Amino acid sequence: MKRIFSFLLVFVLIAGLTAVPAEAAQAAPNDVWRFNYEEGFRVELYGSHLRFVDLPKEALIYLMRGSTEVKYATLTGSGNVQLSGLSDGTYNVEVYLHYSGNDYVSYVYGSDLQIRKTGNSWAFVESVHYTKNMSIYTSKRTDAQAQEYYKKPSPAIQSDHKDIISKANELAAGTRPGIEEVRKICDWVSANLWYDWDAVNSGKLPPADALSTLKRDRAVCEGYVNLAAALLRARGYAAKFIPGYSDGVGHCWLEIFVDGYVILSDPTFNSGNAWENGRKAKSDGLHNNRYFNADMRSFSRDHEYMDYSERAIPAADMRPLTARPSGGKLQINGKMVDQALYNVSSSNRSQMRFLALMFSGTDKPFDARWDSSKNAIVVTTGERYMPTGAEITSVPATDRYAVPTIARVIWDGRLAYMEVYNIDSSNYFKLRDVCRLLDVYAEWSASDSLITVDTSRRFVDH
Repeated sequence: MKRIFSFLLVFVLIAGLTAVPAEAAQAAPNDVWRFNYEEGFRVELYGSHLRFVDLPKEALIYLMRGSTEVKYATLTGSGNVQLSGLSDGTYNVEVYLHYSGNDYVSYVYGSDLQIRKTGNSWAFVESVHYTKNMSIYTSKRTDAQAQEYYKKPSPAIQSDHKDIISKANELAAGTRPGIEEVRKICDWVSANLWYDWDAVNSGKLPPADALSTLKRDRAVCEGYVNLAAALLRARGYAAKFIPGYSDGVGHCWLEIFVDGYVILSDPTFNSGNAWENGRKAKSDGLHNNRYFNADMRSFSRDHEYMDYSERAIPAADMRPLTARPSGGKLQINGKMVDQALYNVSSSNRSQMRFLALMFSGTDKPFDARWDSSKNAIVVTTGERYMPTGAEITSVPATDRYAVPTIARVIWDGRLAYMEVYNIDSSNYFKLRDVCRLLDVYAEWSASDSLITVDTSRRFVDH
């Protein structure tokens, strides 16, 4: 629920929460909380400092213990707040962003974001649904056959209907393919549907298929999701209808395959429109983008996954291919490096650990570790990889078998979909996939047999 707060009511409370210089907390954070990966800011814990990064507007920050205000401050851009001196317990962190004049709109409120002090340690408080949600989210298939399945039309998601195709193409016009196009479609659904409270209150729910929803312009969550999925599939994106709950009530949302990630989007919760008493009772349009490309930690505050079957998806293609030692040279930021690459189906591949080692000396480092609790490789960008001695820095000179496999990678909290092959009991990842996720330039020159990687340039999809 959006709340507007007047600064005139709170300016007298500017006591207690001290903003400290940004330089006071430059070491790696203990933990990071994101609300989404688009316009949302980050909140980072550094010991007893709470740092806000990339606030889009001036913000009022409140620390609440229950209903009691403990501390307050105003921040702009990025800055730290001091937590020392507070007693053990759980605190709500509330954030109000400047709206207009003296008014501020609540962006984070209630128990959305909580921190807890135990002894000398501070930590973010996880939602009770987070572990379950992550286990379901990361256990589902991301291979090519699964993606093709989620691109196809269905009785409720009529992505092959001319009206759906026409609207999808209209929305995509002049928009860059990828996350920009996906966001425009999801935003349009949120802004142009009205949540049908009359249907909910009467118990007589309307047809929720995509085509009916497009023509009717009001729906409950199922209609929002089916229409968004149909428009996305009409543009060639794999989009999944996800069943679940919000506050114990049946709900649904989307997972969308785009730009190497499986992202979360809830077009219903991003909408500020309401249909009630036979009319458009509220027309706020696109309420916010908090639930587009959302981080699972914040998403789990008000979303709980229902596990679902993927038995209908055709089996993944596990036919082995030939892995040939790459005959080319590898250069990163102008320096030649020893390469440990196989070429499989015209793509250069290596172990994730070798690639992490390769980027460790650049301005685009990342750490890569196996997390058995998540059954996945967890990648954290910005952290430098520390060698373990297990990295393969060269490959045998003879051909090997490359067997397609499913290896899960959680990249900065998001599930990444990557084509992976197992060669000699090790998983090998496409170099270009990693460069895409790091957003760094990579190019193959056949004339020079040279792979060039340049972290000062952005990824280009050749």
